[in-house]
Amino acid sequence: MASRDYPNELNNFVQGLHKSHLLRDIAKMNADSKMWTVTYIFKDTVVVGEGRDLSKKVAKRIAAMEALDKFQAGEVDL
Repeated sequence: MASRDYPNELNNFVQGLHKSHLLRDIAKMNADSKMWTVTYIFKDTVVVGEGRDLSKKVAKRIAAMEALDKFQAGEVDL
């Protein structure tokens, strides 16, 4: 998980990939723990980010930061 905060870059990154249909997210809540798990999937095949938190919004942000870090590090090619 990324420790820095870059909300504008993060939002632009996620929105751009969503609009191009290259990135999608799957959100699930565990009924017992009430914990949300959000997974970002790139091109329907590669898991690029995953976040877990009691808040769906926070879990989604964690997953998006992880995905952005992987793209910036060159671990995943557009």
